[in-house]
Amino acid sequence: MSSFKLKITAAGWDTFSGPMCGVAFTNGVSDNVVDRLTIDRISAIVTCDLVDENGNDLGQAGASARLVGSRSIEAPTDSLRLQTPEEAAAERKAAMDAALKNPASKIYTQDELEAIGTKLGIKGVREIGDKWGVKERSISKLIDLILAAQSEYQSKVKERDAAEKAQRDAATADALKQQAARQAAIDAQARVLTPNAPPTGQHQFTHAGITVDVTDPAPTTAEQVGQAAVAAALNVTPAPQAS
Repeated sequence: MSSFKLKITAAGWDTFSGPMCGVAFTNGVSDNVVDRLTIDRISAIVTCDLVDENGNDLGQAGASARLVGSRSIEAPTDSLRLQTPEEAAAERKAAMDAALKNPASKIYTQDELEAIGTKLGIKGVREIGDKWGVKERSISKLIDLILAAQSEYQSKVKERDAAEKAQRDAATADALKQQAARQAAIDAQARVLTPNAPPTGQHQFTHAGITVDVTDPAPTTAEQVGQAAVAAALNVTPAPQAS
């Protein structure tokens, strides 16, 4: 590592002569080159500049000057990618499935638990209770807690399944409505191109294996076609169309 002389630049110290931190100075300039550690120590006391062997001023000396003058380094980072709605839904489902995983891998009946208690005693029942996070000293009370924990788990699973079914049904109905609206737009365009042709009054739509037939009176708007298709898919009677 290169060593330099030090030149004191602090006001009132430019003519300093004498020792400082083991370094001799004459008229504010060190008599000899100074190592980096000593440069940092002296520069922390008084402001100094670095001077080369030819007497050229190289700028301020010291650790603080190096920090200010150092170039910033940026660590490479990958561009952030936003999570898609499908990925978010899959993540939520995975988290829900993990949270609702049966810790015992089986649902025990009261008779089965009592049989285990008779055969293995409280130790055997406790092994099952530990998986459900319940504890009790009495076999009968521990069995009651296990049954309650299992019942709560089954209720949550039913709620999850019902919610998923409702989402699937809503998605199916929405898809049918959109498909019906697209078909209605096609039919409307056809009537514009052939104004003298009477409406057929017969429409058929297929989605996810479900075929829906809509007959007279023929819908004339996208909304009416969509309502008729969804109503047919759900096996209900659509509201009368306005004439």
